[in-house]
Parts: sequence; structure tokens; C-alpha cells
Amino acid sequence: MRKQYFSFSDEARKLKSKLLILSGIALFIGLTEALPKKPTLIGLDLSNNQEILGWFIFFITLILLFNYVVVAILGLTEYYLPSLIKKETDKSTGDTLGLTPEECMQSQEEQAFYDNSSNVGTSEQELKDINRKNTKIIYDYKNSYIKTHDFVVIVVELIIPLVFSIVGISYLYQYISCLK
Repeated sequence: MRKQYFSFSDEARKLKSKLLILSGIALFIGLTEALPKKPTLIGLDLSNNQEILGWFIFFITLILLFNYVVVAILGLTEYYLPSLIKKETDKSTGDTLGLTPEECMQSQEEQAFYDNSSNVGTSEQELKDINRKNTKIIYDYKNSYIKTHDFVVIVVELIIPLVFSIVGISYLYQYISCLK
């Protein structure tokens, strides 16, 4: 039984709230097939260009959806990572005899009366092999998660906003430069 229940991070909950609001607006517009007659966005009057408002809502909702999915998946993966690692390490066996950790412990108890000068082929060596394998499995899973997490954060929180900003600024610049 888990000691702690799963809960999304504050970031995921904030994204979800924004996403639900914009999704509701998008659904309303899509069902009624009508944009507001006198729309304002960030204090801008868009009554002459309603299509732009529709595309703006569409892309912002799409970006929030993508960001929310990524943050939610990372949160779920982080929460279930210990279970994934345990599932994988439970399958570990020794290299020499192929014993499981439980079998090694049982064998060690039985062989406590004997004095072995060599550890090779003993349950003690098997247990060391299993512990070494499990340590590597844990390291590999955590390292993979960290690398994936960092890559996704860099893409979602750095590259996508950067590209979106550059595209937005370039369109604005083209528009402003044509106003002369």
C-alpha cells in the first residue's frame, strides 16, 4: 500500500485551470459557430478581425494542452518510478547460480555452519551480484527519467516559447514595418 496518494503538481493544476477555461471558450465558439461581435483581447478591439481572435484562441489552447499533457505525464512518471524500479529489480537473479535474493538469504542461513574460503558460487556472492544488478537498474531508470525530464523541460519551457515568441515578434515587425 502506498504511503502517499498521487496528486498533480501546482504547475499542472494551474495549467489545467487555464486549459479548461480556454477549452470552454473554444467549445462555446465551436458549437455556436460565432465569435463575439465586439471581442477585446488584452485591451485590444478585434471587432474588425474576428478570425484572428479565433486562431489566437485555437493556438493558445493547443499550446496549453500540449504543456499540460507533458507536465502531467512527467508527474505521473515521477510518482510511479519507484514502482517501475521495484518491478524490474524483483526479477534480478545472481550471475553464477541464478538465485533470487530470497533464495540467497535462505541458503546463507543453511550454510552458516560451514567455513568457505572462496565466495565464488556461494549464496553470499549471488546476493552481491543481485545487489550490484539492482543498483545498476535503479541508476539506469532514474538516470533515464532525469534525462527525459530535462529534455522535455528544455523543449517545452525553453524552445517552444522561444520559437512562439520569435514567430509572434516577426509577424508584429512585418506588420509594423508595413504601416509607413
